[in-house]
Amino acid sequence: MDVFAIGTPVVDYFARADEKYLAKQKLTSGATNFVSRKKLDAMQKALGKSIFHVGAGDNARNVCEGVCRLGGSAVYAGMIGKDEEGKEFAHSLKSNFVQNRLALGEGRTGKIVCLITDDGQRTFAADLGNGLNFAEFGDEEAVADSGFFYLTSITLSGKTKVAKLASGLMGIAKREGCKIALSLESPPLVKRNRKMLLGAAKKCDLLFLNEEELEAFCGESDESRQYLFLQKNLPYAAVFVKRGENGSAVLCGGELLTIPAYHASVLDTTGAGDSYAAGVIYGLSQGHNCERAGKLGAHLASLVIGKYGAGMPKEISRLVV
Repeated sequence: MDVFAIGTPVVDYFARADEKYLAKQKLTSGATNFVSRKKLDAMQKALGKSIFHVGAGDNARNVCEGVCRLGGSAVYAGMIGKDEEGKEFAHSLKSNFVQNRLALGEGRTGKIVCLITDDGQRTFAADLGNGLNFAEFGDEEAVADSGFFYLTSITLSGKTKVAKLASGLMGIAKREGCKIALSLESPPLVKRNRKMLLGAAKKCDLLFLNEEELEAFCGESDESRQYLFLQKNLPYAAVFVKRGENGSAVLCGGELLTIPAYHASVLDTTGAGDSYAAGVIYGLSQGHNCERAGKLGAHLASLVIGKYGAGMPKEISRLVV
C-alpha cells in the first residue's frame, strides 16, 4: 500500500448558519467545538432541511480517498458503530477503493455538524463517538508493508484508546522503515499538546500544518523564528506549511521552497488541507521531489474547495501527475 492511515470515523452534516446561531449554541466561530452527542443530535434535528450536504469525513479518510483517486492504494483503520453513520462511512471507503480495516464497536459513529456562515467561515460542532475507543488492530503487517503511515494530532492527543494505539503503530512504522506523515489539526489542540506533538513530530518524515498551527506548534509568532525552530527540531523531516490563497511553504533538506496556490473559485474549504496532504504523499510515493509533490497537493486542493464537503471531485481525473 502507498499509505496506511488511522483515524476517528465521522460523518459530516453541512448547514448554513449565522453568527447569532453560533452564539446561541455557545460555539467558537471558525473552530472545532467538541460537544455532547445529545447536543449534537438536537442541533441536527433543529437545523432540519437547512442541512444541504451529508458525507463521510475524517482527515485520515480524506487523505486515503485522495491517494486512491489519484491512482494509489490506501488502507484505513478506525472504529464505527452499528448505525446509519457507520454504514455511510464504510460505504465511502468501498466506493473510493480504500481498503477497509474498520472495527465495529458499541456506541455511535462520530458525527460533525459543519456550520457555514455568509463569510465562508466554517465552524464545527463535533462528537468523535466510539472512534476514540479503537484499541486493537490485528494486522500490524499492513503498517509495515505500507510506504507511509498517516495520522493526525486529533487521533494522537488525549488519554484515549485510539491515541495509545496510534502511538504504538508509530513505533511499528519507525521500526519497519515505513515513513510517518503527521498532520497537525486545530491550533488550540496543538497548543495544549505541544510537548507531546513535538516528540511525535521528531519521529516523522512528513509534517503538515497551517500558519495558525505552526505558531501554536513552535510557540513563536515571528516567521523567521518559526523556521529556525523547525530546522533545529526537525532536521530530517519535510515540513509543508499550508498558507491558503498564499500557497504553501515547504522546508525540505534544509531548503525553503515556496509553492503558489492554484486559482480556484472557493465554495467550501473543508478537506482542502487533507487533499493537499494526499497529493504530496501520492507524489512522493511516485518518486517526485518535495516541490513537485507540493504542486500536486496544491492542484488537488484547488479542485476540492470548488465543491461542498471533503470528497474528491470528478475533475481529479484531469490532474497531470
